Amino acid sequence: MAMPNKGRQLFITQTVEFSAAHRLAREDYSDEQNRSVFGKCANPNGHGHNYRLAATFSGQPDAQTGMVCHFDRIKALLQECVVEPMDHKNLNIDVPFLKDRLPTSENVLLALWDVIGNLVKDESFSLRQLTLWSSDRHRVDYYGEEPFVPTNA
Repeated sequence: MAMPNKGRQLFITQTVEFSAAHRLAREDYSDEQNRSVFGKCANPNGHGHNYRLAATFSGQPDAQTGMVCHFDRIKALLQECVVEPMDHKNLNIDVPFLKDRLPTSENVLLALWDVIGNLVKDESFSLRQLTLWSSDRHRVDYYGEEPFVPTNA
């Protein structure tokens, strides 16, 4: 049975959660400068967040299955490249793809874009949006370099 989806671009989103610690402080700043710029986030012993990441992918539904991609594929991909390397880790020390990056939410999100984007570059779907929440009140969104209409988050 053929599906009438040819030419339609769909967006699918998978959300994952992870807990991680970090410290926001620049080595070239004094303790006073770090406290002034980063506030409590410059605590010498660090602090933690319960992060939530929503990854949105786009593509045309397959003519045979009607799916852009099976959600299990996306779930496994995010488990491998986000949850496993980051959950219950110190982002300053334990995560190789954050080496030499101050682990602000913005920098974490951009690093995740590169990691996830590289994993799906040869797929029939593409990464279109990432949203990272560090709390229920704080989030960062990234839509890549190509202009497109963001999804509702």
